[in-house]
Amino acid sequence: MTELVAKGLDGVITANESKILIRRKGLFGVASSLSGNGDEAIPMERVGKVVLQKANMLVNGSLQIGVYDKDGTAEAAEGLAGWMASTLSGNLKHNIIFTKSANSDFEAIKDFIEAQIKINESKPRTTTVVNAGIAGKADEIKKLADLRDQGILTDQEFEAEKKKLLS
Repeated sequence: MTELVAKGLDGVITANESKILIRRKGLFGVASSLSGNGDEAIPMERVGKVVLQKANMLVNGSLQIGVYDKDGTAEAAEGLAGWMASTLSGNLKHNIIFTKSANSDFEAIKDFIEAQIKINESKPRTTTVVNAGIAGKADEIKKLADLRDQGILTDQEFEAEKKKLLS
């Protein structure tokens, strides 16, 4: 199995044929987590788009993953203007920020994810739009379980959050 890893300012992204993992790290990672962007595990079959904004001497770069939502669309901010608008609105879920020195690592991950999207598009879709919503809830429950297992959430907090997701 192929696995690519790139380190950004707010975390580390790992991509393989089955999933994308974003682990939040460092000061920027804490800020991302506080804005609702914690650690993420995204099944590759739910990825419909990937957008890379390369870093330069003036601006950090950004890799944003567009995940299929319940309507069957995958959105990601396009271009510098879209990225800046998403940043200002605090809407950069499935996103990782990096410096110019990491451009080639993030470009390799973008190319790999695009290749996986093409492979998945050629497969018959067995997941319905309704099932995609259920899968999203399952992902959220898994994230909560990970937080519980790490001692960040108590069992009671985990059960309360899980109940909210399932209602």
